[in-house]
Amino acid sequence: MAILRAMSIADPSVPFVGSAVLPLIFGANDSAITIGICTLTINVIMLPIAFSAFGDNGDTVSARLKNTFKKPLVIAALLGFILVLCGSQMPTQFDSIFTLI
Repeated sequence: MAILRAMSIADPSVPFVGSAVLPLIFGANDSAITIGICTLTINVIMLPIAFSAFGDNGDTVSARLKNTFKKPLVIAALLGFILVLCGSQMPTQFDSIFTLI
């Protein structure tokens, strides 16, 4: 529970709150970079750390990390990160679904 509280204090939901507030303060281009960096921090760094911390106390660090990278939430975040780095684009049929988000 302490890990979840620390995560919520250390890096709040920037993708949700930040997208509504930051463009008004800093402009759309500058805030998009900040939101992207915070989103990467949450999904690629902090989620695996949190999942590995919830492992059994008797496990070694390597066993915890192996179990962490088997979690669907971590796999999805890393797969999305890799797809973006490879230049993958979302199909235009799905654009309207994510417009509100």
